[in-house]
Parts: sequence; structure tokens; C-alpha cells
Amino acid sequence: MSEEIILPAMCACNDCLSLKPFSLERHQGIEQCACGGDFCGCSACVLPAVEHWLQLETAKSKGFN
Repeated sequence: MSEEIILPAMCACNDCLSLKPFSLERHQGIEQCACGGDFCGCSACVLPAVEHWLQLETAKSKGFN
């Protein structure tokens, strides 16, 4: 049986993969990321960003920079 992972509502930047708390302004493209990219709050965009950051944290914990 697989466990379901429930994440807090987030928006991910489509350029730099930055994660921020969900807001309609971010999700609708009214508020942009500091890098100039657009945020999206759908799971198809947020989940790859979360996986990216988890992989980086795992690598750091194993001594890779």
C-alpha cells in the first residue's frame, strides 16, 4: 500500500523552482517570482519542484554540495 503525501498549498516558480505559499495572485500570474518567472499552483507544477528540493536536501545530507 502506498502512502498519500499531503502538501501544504504552494506555488512553484516555473523558472527557478522557488516554492512560496499559495495565493491567487501568484497562481494567476499577477505576482511574479523575484527571478521574474511566473508561479503556478497546480500539482503538475508544484510536485516536480518539491521533488527537486527534496533531492537537493538529500544530496546535501549525504555530503554532496
